[in-house]
Amino acid sequence: MLALLSFKNNLDDPLGAMDKWNASTPSAPCDWRGIVCFQGRVRELHLPRLQLSGRLTDKLAKLHQLCKLSLHSNSPNGYNSYASPFQKSVFFPNLTNLQVLNLTYNHLSRVISGQVPVSLRVRDLSSNSFSGKILMNFFVTHQLQLINLSFNDFSGVISATIGALQLLQYL
Repeated sequence: MLALLSFKNNLDDPLGAMDKWNASTPSAPCDWRGIVCFQGRVRELHLPRLQLSGRLTDKLAKLHQLCKLSLHSNSPNGYNSYASPFQKSVFFPNLTNLQVLNLTYNHLSRVISGQVPVSLRVRDLSSNSFSGKILMNFFVTHQLQLINLSFNDFSGVISATIGALQLLQYL
């Protein structure tokens, strides 16, 4: 719960989507908006189209049972193509159960780096402002079924290791 409260405290929430995130609620955090739990553990964090901005806290890595992280379309109206609503690296290697990462339409521009959770099946980073080369560790997990990097500004070649992704259905 502390990881989620830290996440909330580091973000600007102009629509008040997380106003009712309160540790004193009876089933906290499982009764909070955008949170899905299973057996009392946070399994999904789903907060799309809420104009959230700020710094993504590393404390999210403490959500060891998190399977889905979806923060897509949080670019506030009026943001230019160079502004990013989130100001932190977007990968959390300690999220060993993470299967779905959806950060589309956020004007993210940080270099893609860090370890990728081996459980990751869906990685959708489309419609951001990523640039540069795609690092080798980007394709390390053999569980990937969908990789969407469209509408970014990557350069270079895609590693031949992508051919080893036998479950890949969409690139």
